[in-house]
Amino acid sequence: MLHSECEAVEHWRLPHGGVLTSTPQHGVEEAVLVLNGELRLTTESAERVLRAGQLALLPHGARARLTADGARTRLLVLRTLTASVTDRLPSRIPELV
Repeated sequence: MLHSECEAVEHWRLPHGGVLTSTPQHGVEEAVLVLNGELRLTTESAERVLRAGQLALLPHGARARLTADGARTRLLVLRTLTASVTDRLPSRIPELV
């Protein structure tokens, strides 16, 4: 997992039936990329299956449930703060060490 005050990148390995959730309280926007297996994405209005190579975008405020349908489901999750938050942060200047 990589993390900063503005974003996080997470690599998940979920067993069959393993669940991740996204709720409005998280305060972030998320991109979920399925690397292996299948992932069932359930929202308040729909349900769909994502397969390896497919990407789901979850906007701020989304309530979603991600359930591993395959035995070897792997995914990457990128979480970022919303523009309404990052626009108020001071400018960052990359530093080379």
